[in-house]
Amino acid sequence: MWMNDTNVKRCLRGVFLASAIGGSSAIALAQGTAGGQTKPKPAAKPAPAPPPAAPAPAKAASTAKGFSRVTVTPTYKEEFQTEIKVAVVAAPSYRGSGLNPLRYTFVDALDLKSELERQGYKVILVAPSDATADNIRKALQDSKQLLDGTNQGTLLFAFSGHGFQTTKGNYLVTVGVTADLVEKEALPLNEVQSLMNASGARRKVVLVDACRNDPDAKSADGPRTFAQFQEAEGTSVLLSTRPGGFSYEDADLAHGIFTHYVLEGLRGKAAGKDGYVTFFDLQKFVEDGVMTYALKKDKVQRPFVLGERSGDFLLATAAPPKPGDIPQPPAASTTLDSNALVLREVGGGRSFFALLNGTKLTLVDSKSLSPFVELTDTAANDVADGYRHFRGNAANSDLYDAAVETKGTDIVGLKGRIGKACPKETACSTPTQVPLLPGEKVDEARSKTKAVANTASAAKNGLAKLGIGGGAKNAGKTQVGAETAGVAMDSNNPLLKYQWKVFDLTSNLPKK
Repeated sequence: MWMNDTNVKRCLRGVFLASAIGGSSAIALAQGTAGGQTKPKPAAKPAPAPPPAAPAPAKAASTAKGFSRVTVTPTYKEEFQTEIKVAVVAAPSYRGSGLNPLRYTFVDALDLKSELERQGYKVILVAPSDATADNIRKALQDSKQLLDGTNQGTLLFAFSGHGFQTTKGNYLVTVGVTADLVEKEALPLNEVQSLMNASGARRKVVLVDACRNDPDAKSADGPRTFAQFQEAEGTSVLLSTRPGGFSYEDADLAHGIFTHYVLEGLRGKAAGKDGYVTFFDLQKFVEDGVMTYALKKDKVQRPFVLGERSGDFLLATAAPPKPGDIPQPPAASTTLDSNALVLREVGGGRSFFALLNGTKLTLVDSKSLSPFVELTDTAANDVADGYRHFRGNAANSDLYDAAVETKGTDIVGLKGRIGKACPKETACSTPTQVPLLPGEKVDEARSKTKAVANTASAAKNGLAKLGIGGGAKNAGKTQVGAETAGVAMDSNNPLLKYQWKVFDLTSNLPKK
């Protein structure tokens, strides 16, 4: 949702496309016809005194230029397909930010990644839980390395989430940013443009998809506009709705309406007669599709274009996918919104979305948005107060045993162990190699058995030092008996039939 620091209750969701066109490819730009100057006729006789020159007319702030579809020649198509194309895609998580939840941002990002890869782009997907301003900056900087120093490539940046405008400029709201920290921690939009310019890429395309709130939905803050995009030389701006209008997500499409038509267009429905999709093709297709679909849903959403045009260019040349070729996003991703709980691995780099529904706890990988493991509440009182005991097997058959700390309906953290099955289902671990969950106690019977063995061992050693062999022998028998009993008990303990490692997660709940 794009917001500003005024009380104007307007909303837009837009795509910001910036392009730098140059080189030898046939990039068509239909220029408006400039009026030529005519030579003055010679005067019949000299004038007594020339009149003062009239002031030149003021130059318009934004001069409209003609815009037509580029002619895609075989040479141009071949050059485009062999050029390096890189995309950076981000849809931040907003847990704890106080901002309104966005329903389909993660799915939009996954589907854009999939389609761009099909079109030959190398895609860097910044995980929702990792989409901080610094991490997005790094991804854009890394794109320069992927472009391999060429200035003949395409760099695309797609952002789906919230945005703010302040008196200092326009900002993309990233992970960890709240409304009062925008200017300090959010990512300035002009910095995105600067980083992309520094890449040296010949074509630069920025997709900013924002403002997804239905005005009828309950919200602490009404949707507000991102106001006016700053125009720059060589910049085209395609907005998903007119200023003062609304943009919508749609459950039937499982996308934002705008993103849906962007995807459909790239998949071939916007293609020209030659079968390829240019920016001009995509613009017209999205404008018509969004407006028509919104009206069918008794909504008004009309995209429009502003800004200087710098020419048409190719975006997609892959053949339309066949039915069934479009990968479906993981089912778990359709149940997530941008405010879903995130659990981060302590001392590791992984993070997970946590979905707790009754007795089921699903951990969803934050990068792939695929289910990582599903755990079930055992209803056992074998962990400390304030914890619930969950257990389940992952797809690779590893056993997850977890104590989940809760506070009200929120998960504070998860302490667990991951077990890999021993060969032939035999015990391959010792009791001391099994990490304990909070409140869990060592088996008392085993402790007593071990204590007998330890006592017998000490007695045997002491009697041997005194030269009393018989006593030492009897003590040795007692020790062997205790150890045999311990081994027998261990063989019946299912925990010892796994090799364990610790699994420790903590939430990013705001401090209270």
